[in-house]
Amino acid sequence: MIKAADNKSSYMKDLWIGSILGGCLYNTQEDLNTIHGLRVSGRPRKETLIKSCFWELPSMGEVKINTDGESKGNLGKGGVGYIIKNCEGAVLWAGAKGLGTTTSFLAKCQVIIQGVKGPASNGWLVAWVEADSVAAVKAFQSGVIPWSLQGE
Repeated sequence: MIKAADNKSSYMKDLWIGSILGGCLYNTQEDLNTIHGLRVSGRPRKETLIKSCFWELPSMGEVKINTDGESKGNLGKGGVGYIIKNCEGAVLWAGAKGLGTTTSFLAKCQVIIQGVKGPASNGWLVAWVEADSVAAVKAFQSGVIPWSLQGE
């Protein structure tokens, strides 16, 4: 279909290729007529989901550690990142690193460990850790973290 656009004007060629490669439509009558005229089958775009959230500051004398770790595939290249803020919202520390081949669970556990090391080594005694993994949080609450991370 892309070769069929070769003999079109540059404007029509761009429109043709954009339609083939999946640009988003606003579903106006003009958009739909043009796509119909080009005989390109349409597909609905995914609905935008907007969620409300609130980031809460830690209390006076506390630091808050927001963490995330992930792997591409559930044994694949992984990485972690965290940010530490004080009760005024000022960034005290941030870190990120690649992990090589790992699982999502191990990445999420490792980032909690990495995030807590900063406050511990700087004398910040009360740290509030936020993580998006229920399994990782439960592992730390129960004291059953993966053996491969116990020396961290």
